[in-house]
Amino acid sequence: MPASAGARHGLCIPGGMVTTLRALPHGIPPQDAAPVLPAAVLRALQERGVALEALAGESERSRDERIDTALMALFRDTRQGQSFDVLYSRTRGGVFAWVRRLLAQQQCGLDPFEVMQDTFVNVYQYSARFRDERPESFRVWVRTIASNALRRSRSQLPRRREQALGENSREPIAHGSEPTRPMDEREEQRGLALTWMLFLQHYQQAFSQLALRDRTALELVEVQGLSYAEAGARLAVGPSNMKMIMFRARQRLLGRMQRSMGERKPVRTELRAALSAAG
Repeated sequence: MPASAGARHGLCIPGGMVTTLRALPHGIPPQDAAPVLPAAVLRALQERGVALEALAGESERSRDERIDTALMALFRDTRQGQSFDVLYSRTRGGVFAWVRRLLAQQQCGLDPFEVMQDTFVNVYQYSARFRDERPESFRVWVRTIASNALRRSRSQLPRRREQALGENSREPIAHGSEPTRPMDEREEQRGLALTWMLFLQHYQQAFSQLALRDRTALELVEVQGLSYAEAGARLAVGPSNMKMIMFRARQRLLGRMQRSMGERKPVRTELRAALSAAG
């Protein structure tokens, strides 16, 4: 899932989960070593019996990993945006450094920002699969996701080259046609036009149900053709925020369209297309 150039300095969760990131020199994503926990997140962790101070014999790094694991478990169980926002702020720098080390070993020319962003998109999407069995569970899990994201991106590199070659190739054109071919083509065009009209009706209905922020983001990027940086300026957020904003807006739009069209479960192929479109 290639990322827009405007989305290469970090990640953001939309709505109440927005984090405005500061772009640092050389594209290094900022990270708070120990960001202040919001009151609601702090209270939720305390209710779960999570100690924020280091336990007996516990190093500072081990304490941080234990809290990261607790934050991931909290988000998995509650889907509360603040917990994910804090988790991302605490761990994005470590994930980015891990990805850079992997890329340095493999020398495949991928963008570490794109791989890091894909990693956190997958963390968000597949949070239900997380198991908090050990204090370091999140570190191990997120690195596994990052490794898989890198492998998928690397496997697509030859495919992209083959696709580019295929688009430039020329195929022979059939100058003759069967007598019934024009009639069949007109019938197909009428059917396609009807299907497209029904699709647009479902799209319009789903779009009208979205929050104002989601509608504005979709209009700026998909209708007006603005880059993530330009759209972010209109929404008064950092340019790096737009990737996840668009991802969540498209996901909500897809979910509403599926419900209005009678789909009970998400269609995986459509979800992959939405993720790819999210940049």
